[in-house]
Amino acid sequence: MPRFLVLFALVVTAGPVAAGTASPDTLPPLPCFVTTDCLRLAPDGSFELFARIEYGYDCEPIPNTEVRVIFSASAEEALYWCPGQEHPVITGTTNSDGEVTFNIRAGGCLDLPYAIIVEVDPGAITVDTYDRVGSPDMHSDNPPRVGDGDVDLNDFVVFSSRFLEEDYCADLHDSTPPLDERCDEFVDLDDFVVFMRSFLQGCR
Repeated sequence: MPRFLVLFALVVTAGPVAAGTASPDTLPPLPCFVTTDCLRLAPDGSFELFARIEYGYDCEPIPNTEVRVIFSASAEEALYWCPGQEHPVITGTTNSDGEVTFNIRAGGCLDLPYAIIVEVDPGAITVDTYDRVGSPDMHSDNPPRVGDGDVDLNDFVVFSSRFLEEDYCADLHDSTPPLDERCDEFVDLDDFVVFMRSFLQGCR
């Protein structure tokens, strides 16, 4: 089953919406946001950042609108980026169901204020901001940058040292939408299972 990291819905709060197909030009200026808390990356792109854009009392999807994931300069420098991976701004377009999925090929962990911004057009509306990133690629030979593009024995040693402890970087287990999230910053067996899925995988 896919691992979804982010789900958000945009809902009109200003009044009723006329019937018909939603379009990017009708995105409400005062939306409400529902998001999960976790952002996880892996060099092989196996973690999915999922977004669904909706509006109105009937939650109509908004197709063909651009969603951007924006990494700050500090976040871009702190992470390892696989060759060919677009950054620091990663763009996607919603499909007919108002959904878009990002498979970001990168590694490393960070804890920086406003490190990542997710926004949607029109109007560059900020959907959410993220301060933390977790990844199974948590070892580095080039600090302060974390990650080296491979999940190998070095990463396993680091992960094992944090097992059954509180740690945002090694807290890898997530869940499918809508809101049954498990990002509790505690590293347990569920996180170990997720780590092993990425073990011996690297940039593709």
